[in-house]
Amino acid sequence: MTMMTVLGPPRYQERYPAREEAVPRARREVARALSSWGLEPIVQAAESIVCELMNNAVAHTDTAAVRVSVTRITATRVRLVVTDSSPVRPHAQAPGDDDEHGRGLLIVDAFATCWGADRVLGGKRMWAELEVPCE
Repeated sequence: MTMMTVLGPPRYQERYPAREEAVPRARREVARALSSWGLEPIVQAAESIVCELMNNAVAHTDTAAVRVSVTRITATRVRLVVTDSSPVRPHAQAPGDDDEHGRGLLIVDAFATCWGADRVLGGKRMWAELEVPCE
């Protein structure tokens, strides 16, 4: 795990092979970064978002690697980013009650304060922001 705090906000970033086996590792490392920043209240939501975005990249692109980052943009807000080499933006589906797939972006939408997709040189960046709830 690489922690960078040189210029700008605290940030964790890592590249993972675009394989299902890498998803749990990314989830654990994002959770560890958030916990180290004292942001435990959003760990579970962040794990779900990273898992869904990575699973989408693994299942729906032919990318070899996926980059995952989490940046603390304010004291109570983080931005999660999953970048892959496909320029195709995903779209939310309306799965049936018995469908086993198609709920990933619905899950992201349920947890995230806001989310979106941006084209970048060589692919796309899926992002989601989480806010620590007020007590």
